[in-house]
Amino acid sequence: MAKLGTQNFKNKIDVSPPISWAKQLIKQSSYKEWSQRWYSTKHYRQTKIWFPSLNRKFSRSLMNLNRTELGLSVQMLSGHNRLNYQEAKIDKGVNSSCRFCEEEDETAYHIVAVCPRLLHKRWECFKEPFLDEEPVWQPWSFLKFLRKAKIGEMNKRESSVDSQN
Repeated sequence: MAKLGTQNFKNKIDVSPPISWAKQLIKQSSYKEWSQRWYSTKHYRQTKIWFPSLNRKFSRSLMNLNRTELGLSVQMLSGHNRLNYQEAKIDKGVNSSCRFCEEEDETAYHIVAVCPRLLHKRWECFKEPFLDEEPVWQPWSFLKFLRKAKIGEMNKRESSVDSQN
């Protein structure tokens, strides 16, 4: 009977592809769209310093951080933070210079990669005194630097309304 069944071409059965196949197609399509957007846009200048190309492994490791660490990491990687450079864009009365060295604007890249006053902390975390324009880094070393340099504390600012109350 089994042999007879293999020779029966009249009764065809359509078997749907597995769900895993559909999920893989969706992942591939999403990654392709993500790639096209990332490489074609002129936006995200500060984030592209840290992510010149897509890196799923780094993205995944960042997503596994707790809420506080993820928030601080995203603020520093994107440049949307409470450092002097960003604050000076909002309030023209704020000096945009680095509070440590006063040599350059206090951007996230300056603090993490090139500020001469944070050289020792950078060496401890990245094993480099200064980082390149497209830094070679690991999420755990980036986070270690943020902790050692106490970036979370300096990134919090009381508004003048809060300090008056």
